[in-house]
Amino acid sequence: MNVSSSGECELTEEFKIWFSRYRARVQAFNGANQSNWISSADFIPFSDTILGPPDVSVTGCGDCLLLKLKPPRGKCPEPLLDIYHEFDFTITMKNNGKREIPTSKSEFVLENLEPGTEYCVTVRMYCAGLNMNSKPSEPQCTFTSPEPVSKVAFQVVPLCIVLLLCGVLVAAVFYSGFLCPLKIPFPKVLGDNLKITLN
Repeated sequence: MNVSSSGECELTEEFKIWFSRYRARVQAFNGANQSNWISSADFIPFSDTILGPPDVSVTGCGDCLLLKLKPPRGKCPEPLLDIYHEFDFTITMKNNGKREIPTSKSEFVLENLEPGTEYCVTVRMYCAGLNMNSKPSEPQCTFTSPEPVSKVAFQVVPLCIVLLLCGVLVAAVFYSGFLCPLKIPFPKVLGDNLKITLN
C-alpha cells in the first residue's frame, strides 16, 4: 500500500482473522531514494488491539452517581461485543483522593458520596485474560444531587405562627369579657356602708 507523508496507514480491513499473527513492513521512498524495509513486531488482533475508550455517561442521584458504560463502535465491521462477548471496566473516581472500582456491569452506581459535590470519573475497558490493552475515557465530571431541602421547617414555622395568633386572639377575647363576662368586684364603699347599717 502506498501512503502519503501523513505517516499513518489504515490496515484494519487487512486483519480478517482475529487470532492470526500479522507483521507489517514499512519502506520510505522519495523519487529514486528509498529506505531499507523495517518490519513490525508480530500483531495478533484479538489480544494486541488497543481497546478504545468506552462511552461513558454520568448523572447525579442524591448521594450517588449513576454510570452507564458501553464499548465504543470500533473500526471493524463487527461490534466489539460480538468478538469479545464481555468486558470488564475499571472506574477511576477523583475528588480530593483517587479511588478505583472494578466492575463488569454496564450500569454501575457509585454510592455513599457527598451530596452536592463534584466528582470526576474515567473508565477503562478490557477483556480479562484476553486483552488488557485499553485507553481511558475522557474525564466526565458531574455533581451529585444536592440534599433535598427539609419540608419540616416550612410546615412547623407557619403552624407555630398560627398557634401563637390563636393564643393572642383567645386571650384578647377573654380579657375583653366577650365570651365570659368578668366578675365585677362589689364596691368597697357599699360594703363599708352595709357593715355600718348592720351594726
